[in-house]
Amino acid sequence: MQRVGVDIGGTFTDLVVYDEATKQVSKVKTLTNRREPEEGFLRACHDKGLEKDNVSHFLHATTLVTNLIIQRAGADVGLITTRGFRHVLEVGDGRRADTYSLQWERPRPFAPTHLVVEVDERIDHLGNVVKPIDRASIVEAVHRLLAKGVQSIAVCLFNSYLNGEHERAVERVIRELAAEVYVSLSSEVDPRIREFQRTSTTVINAYAVPRVYGYVERLDRALDVPRGINYMHSGGGIIPSAIAKRFPIMLVESGPAAGVLAGKFLGDKLGIPNIITGDMGGTSYDVCVIRNGVPEIKDTVEVEPTIPLRTDSIDVISIGAGGGSIAWV
Repeated sequence: MQRVGVDIGGTFTDLVVYDEATKQVSKVKTLTNRREPEEGFLRACHDKGLEKDNVSHFLHATTLVTNLIIQRAGADVGLITTRGFRHVLEVGDGRRADTYSLQWERPRPFAPTHLVVEVDERIDHLGNVVKPIDRASIVEAVHRLLAKGVQSIAVCLFNSYLNGEHERAVERVIRELAAEVYVSLSSEVDPRIREFQRTSTTVINAYAVPRVYGYVERLDRALDVPRGINYMHSGGGIIPSAIAKRFPIMLVESGPAAGVLAGKFLGDKLGIPNIITGDMGGTSYDVCVIRNGVPEIKDTVEVEPTIPLRTDSIDVISIGAGGGSIAWV
């Protein structure tokens, strides 16, 4: 049996195969197809002559989510929120990336204001229903977003991290009216206090879902590995395809996290607990600090200045100085 690992970076796609019988390691490197990243993945598998029934483990790390966020290449996202909270993404948490700059401009929200609609409902700070959700306002809100051509809808209602009943009611209506539209509920994506951070995280998940969902589905169909494909979680663990395609934010630091774990493995073997890892790809150079054998972890990734994404992640700093970078004086 074979164990297979695939990493798709911004420049190269790398496939490594470990043969459990012979203890031999082999690898294949291909160029990444940025428009269709699975193409390089499948080409590497073909070049290696992999047979699905001979694969015991299939692990995939990717920068797909990171790149589509950075490049703003995700879906048109609508946001449904509680009446009175339409401008949460614009107001933010009051921070500025550059406090004293007169020219600094806040980054555009991933769900622009014209794609944010409100519904009548209210849940209090204890999770009790104060005002039942109005179905008519849900139907109206969904129709407004569908008329504007959204592909994905984020639902983030006030205090719903304590009680997701109203968000699930909104999801049911969306399924009735437009089953093809992707839905992300804040009570599932990020059920934690702080309205702005929860809304931002849910919207970014909705922004990434259509592209990632299709990508994961195509890989599953093309490879049809009996045990399925597992994906590298930003925090260093692994998640199955079913979770990866519903919650793509968990993959935002997927590729860099795998590099850090490789550095930790070497440190453990050499008996060196305190390490600075450096992972140079073709596009970026990623650095992480490992203290006492444990990589530093953060619970929030700032995808752009003042735009938070709450998901557990290995604390990696990336700069655009990979092997394929062009420098000039």
